[in-house]
Amino acid sequence: MFNIDEIKENLKTSQIGKRIFLLDNIDSTNLESLRLINSSNAKFGDLIIAKTQSSGKGQQDNVWNSPEGGLYLSIITVSKISELSNLITFTAGIACTEAIKSAAQINVNLKWVNDIIYKRNKLGGILTQSVTRGNLSTNIIGIGINANTKNLNINNNKYNVASLLEITGNKININLLAAEICNYFEKYFKIYQQNPDEITAKWLEYSNIKECKIYFTLEGIRFSGTIEGINKSGHLIVKADEKAYTLISSRNVEIIYN
Repeated sequence: MFNIDEIKENLKTSQIGKRIFLLDNIDSTNLESLRLINSSNAKFGDLIIAKTQSSGKGQQDNVWNSPEGGLYLSIITVSKISELSNLITFTAGIACTEAIKSAAQINVNLKWVNDIIYKRNKLGGILTQSVTRGNLSTNIIGIGINANTKNLNINNNKYNVASLLEITGNKININLLAAEICNYFEKYFKIYQQNPDEITAKWLEYSNIKECKIYFTLEGIRFSGTIEGINKSGHLIVKADEKAYTLISSRNVEIIYN
């Protein structure tokens, strides 16, 4: 059960999560964040949490199933517009990985570009959106994690969907998990602003993509190759037919994990 006081007790931040909006059932925390921004009522570090979502979204407008028991939240930040803005999603992924280890005592991995996985089980995802004004970007970092949800074993031909409860056999303290995401996100968001190369290096530590086989489509042509790594902007570097390609979107991309 969500408890704002318990979340605040576990916060170690100076900005993130200082204002918490806890809502029952809404369309999505990202849309609620956008409404706050458009009404000029948003503040840096605002944390929006929903018990359930009716219109949760993932990358490429994929539906994100949001039943009770999951953790669905958005964090609002502001940063300068940059070619490295994609790394905000990586920053959130790193934060989620370390927060899950702290709250659930398991090690998880990150899948390019925005998935949180345990072995071949999808545990969560991240959707970063932004509103641009001048040279500043107001960022909405949406995070969905299957925490204490059940019966999510839905095969999508890439991996199964599971929850921390199903994997560990124990109910997760969802308030601690929310607070730890804020704690680690603030830590790594500062690093992102000061030394973004550190974010790409840390993300690679938590990913398991190196040398994985990949299938992708460019201009209607299907390729197969291997993953070489990521560049400084977080784009995927792959090798196929003795040539190097840079992929900026996960659309029409299938990664085969070892």
